[in-house]
Amino acid sequence: MKTDDEVSLDETCGFQFGCTKSTTKRFPTRIFQCCATPIGALVVISLGGFLQGLIVNGLVNASITTLETRFQLGSAEAGLIASCYDISQCVTLLFVTYVGGRGHKPLWLGWGFVLMGIGSIVFSLPKFMAPPYEVASVTEGTCNNSTLLSDCSNTALRSYRYAFYVAMLLIGLGATGIYTLGVTYLDENVKQVKSSLYHGVYYAVALIGPGIGFLLAGTFLGFYTDLGVDPGLPQESPQFIGAWWLGFLIFGVVFVIVGIPMLMFPRQLPGTDEVRRNRETEMHNDRIANELKENQDIGKGFRDFPKCLASILRNPSFIFLSLAAATESCLLTGISTFGAKVNESLFKLTASNAAFAVGLVAILSGATGQFFGGLIVTKAKLSVRQILTYCMGMTLLAMICLLIFLQTCPNGAFAGANIVYTGDVAISGLNATCNLGCMCNADVFDPVCGSDDVSYYSACLAGCTTYINSTFSNCKCLGTAVRNQTSMTAVRGYCAGDPCPYGGEYLFLAFIFMSLLFTFLIAIPGLQATIRIVPFSQRSLAVGVQWIVARALGSVPGPILYGFVLDKACYIWGTSCGEQGSCNVYNNEHISRNLLILSLVIKVCTMCFFALSYITYKPRPPTPEGTQDMVLDENVTVKKSPPNETSVAPSNGQQVTEQDSGHDNPAFD
Repeated sequence: MKTDDEVSLDETCGFQFGCTKSTTKRFPTRIFQCCATPIGALVVISLGGFLQGLIVNGLVNASITTLETRFQLGSAEAGLIASCYDISQCVTLLFVTYVGGRGHKPLWLGWGFVLMGIGSIVFSLPKFMAPPYEVASVTEGTCNNSTLLSDCSNTALRSYRYAFYVAMLLIGLGATGIYTLGVTYLDENVKQVKSSLYHGVYYAVALIGPGIGFLLAGTFLGFYTDLGVDPGLPQESPQFIGAWWLGFLIFGVVFVIVGIPMLMFPRQLPGTDEVRRNRETEMHNDRIANELKENQDIGKGFRDFPKCLASILRNPSFIFLSLAAATESCLLTGISTFGAKVNESLFKLTASNAAFAVGLVAILSGATGQFFGGLIVTKAKLSVRQILTYCMGMTLLAMICLLIFLQTCPNGAFAGANIVYTGDVAISGLNATCNLGCMCNADVFDPVCGSDDVSYYSACLAGCTTYINSTFSNCKCLGTAVRNQTSMTAVRGYCAGDPCPYGGEYLFLAFIFMSLLFTFLIAIPGLQATIRIVPFSQRSLAVGVQWIVARALGSVPGPILYGFVLDKACYIWGTSCGEQGSCNVYNNEHISRNLLILSLVIKVCTMCFFALSYITYKPRPPTPEGTQDMVLDENVTVKKSPPNETSVAPSNGQQVTEQDSGHDNPAFD
């Protein structure tokens, strides 16, 4: 049992360099003690979650295309940048949650914040390490009977991708504890009835981060990469490189600063012992789990790790909840990764408008769903079984909203994709008799809209020979309907085509918002069910195991699966130095069909996993009347007896009986 001095130090703000009391001394700083409250911890941890989402899911995703252009990266190489974050967490999550869960959680979180800040700064370093960016000479891309070759010789810039890999590994390592140790630190220091509300606020704030990150990235990318320099190019030019690095540098420094107050929080907040009473009543009934509950000394060393892990893995309800988390993560990461691309393709939106729409939907659905999901559990005081039933209901509603993918936007006429150059409906290649003598470079995708209302891959492939006053003229490949006109012209961009029926993008975004809202409404209740069905001392490890499952089986393959089905809907593939690149033109009907099938399959799996978790959940039998178990901390188990006496059971198994002194529990005197 802890002494009064140890308890006082555990509840006092301070600073130390290590994460364990045995290796480094802690220096109390009582001047900040007024902030050592659940609200104070919620504010700082939520700010960390906000910054993590802003950088990882906002700035990184919004800057991927710019990084590909600036450092000549292939799509696979650029995709690996984002994957390094999840790879790092999968490798380190179990260790950090097991050791950190029994250590000083705020220290692990604080140093994680600092590490994420350093990783973000490292991400911006290639801007300053690489040679200055130079704008190539202006090429109008017209049919001039000469071959325009791509520059495939300069590959030195590609080596800077390793700096991005290292940066994302650092950020992933630092973020390992933010959604595991951070969640359990809040749960351990508030009453159970308020736990879901705190978690809802925490996740709601964290989910605003990606949306704000997208909006800020759009602003930063509007500035030229060399601040103060006028490149003489419009932002729409493929040669324009925005200031992708600016956000990583600014918010990396901010993250390091936020880590300082996180480091100063105490091991447990003052008054925590009072709120840890009666936290085991809904634990899944299992022999090893019961042993861990009764003997609080188990799990404090590495030698006990197999038994602690076995307790969690023997819990079938927990396993199925983790698989449900994986399928939901698969859907969310897939949609968040390609949501802007789908919007851009279906509704011919600009990249900035598509990103803004996705960011707005993500902010509103994520923040609203996380907050009200936690509020529902708090106000309704749902049991584990009621939470699982609620999750199944929300999953069904989300599935219904996904039927919006049945709405198919018509494909506009695109020469070489869904019509041939003569205007007849057919499938054809990009080359035709009218442009064979132009020797066009297929690596350059710069679509133009002809006066025949047909889109072409580029002005060169449209056979245009002249470019004057933003208009291409003398375009030999335009359809027969305009052959007799004096001038056959084209302008940059897609042709408008027929609008989408039934409200177009607004109806589509509304249903996607509702589907994501119902998905986010089960996030906090699902987390609450997870931490209730495992022993109190194993909650950090349980959340860590669940995050590993969710990332390994959900976050990592999710973008790959959604990317695969989108690739199957491709009309025309781009090329880079003779090798296949990304898809430039999609079949909208196939996009809607493929996304609907994949999303419904994932949601059906989620429903099945929630149902199996409900079926396999075995609650602990009720305790005898007049006796109720309570957990105070890792060293003390209190057994509440009839009013005249209280039994305190130290971890060595001895039992001490004390007379009632007017308090509910004299152990707190």
